[in-house]
Amino acid sequence: KNADIVASLNGVIELIKIQPRLDTLREMLEECEAYNGIEEWNGKCVEWKLIETKVQASASEIFHALNELYAFEIEVSKWVILDRKLICDILSLIFDTATLKGWNCCKNIPRNELIQEMKSDCEENVLVRVLELFADENEMNTELKLKEYEITRVVGESLLEKHCNLQLISKTQIVSESQFEKLWKDALPDEFCIKWDALNGLAVVVSTPAQRYVEYFPRHRLAVDAKMRFDAMFEKKKSWTRAE
Repeated sequence: KNADIVASLNGVIELIKIQPRLDTLREMLEECEAYNGIEEWNGKCVEWKLIETKVQASASEIFHALNELYAFEIEVSKWVILDRKLICDILSLIFDTATLKGWNCCKNIPRNELIQEMKSDCEENVLVRVLELFADENEMNTELKLKEYEITRVVGESLLEKHCNLQLISKTQIVSESQFEKLWKDALPDEFCIKWDALNGLAVVVSTPAQRYVEYFPRHRLAVDAKMRFDAMFEKKKSWTRAE
């Protein structure tokens, strides 16, 4: 078929990989109330078709982000964020069950037996999702090993929200670094070690002449604009390391 040449352009088009635009996914999910139990939930969720339309990322990148946001497919192709308190309550039940059964949280937890033991205490589909997020299965899908880093992070963030959010507590209630470490350690199994890098992007330790205290300072709440972002950071702390 004949066609007319309208213009001729000389040059090179270079394709470069860019970061997926996942902030939209967080915003969409956070517009819905987090799921904290079937009796409390208001029924609002985000449909997969809408996610595919609005979020500029591949399906694999979206599913990875859904895991990082602790999202839960409550109905077929309908997603909602799991409430962090609910997650931590279920994790605490897992720790207690493992202790009663003499299981090591870091290895060889029998999957089906754990679910049978716990299904009367929590919704089974929520329990299964928590295990998907916070445990690795062996090749036979019969045994679990809890993910130490992911669990210390979600438990740490739950404690930060409760005890270290200066928007909700007064300055007389601030928690020192050592006090927070104790709260954090007490909320985890004995087999786990707390490591501050698990809270990267979630907390800052602020030094004053009187003490060092911990403040909840989630990175995702910072402005996208670079100047506003840096202004907020240096208002919080006068100096930052390159790693921070």
